[in-house]
Amino acid sequence: MVEAGSAVRCAEQFLEYVLSHKEEFLANVVRGDGVLKITAASIEHFVRDNCMPNGWWRKTSFYMRFYKHLIAELALLGYAVSFEGRGMGRRLVAVPVIESQRALSTS
Repeated sequence: MVEAGSAVRCAEQFLEYVLSHKEEFLANVVRGDGVLKITAASIEHFVRDNCMPNGWWRKTSFYMRFYKHLIAELALLGYAVSFEGRGMGRRLVAVPVIESQRALSTS
């Protein structure tokens, strides 16, 4: 059985993976704004391959804890987090707070 803390550990592992492969997740490398776009599909593949046993039935509660912790950790690192898109094309968008504030001040 998967214990409650495993979603938190999984989110930490995923964040470590994202930060160590940051270039793959940057929305616009040329502009260098530091915005990360992470697809729901890439999150699901990571979770399925690294954190969740096959056929585990409490997926919804696991993902709720996973996303809650991932968003909290990104916020601690100075990112404002939002979501865009639908279904498996849905993306988590993490904008550095400085860039987010700059966008608000120019609009």
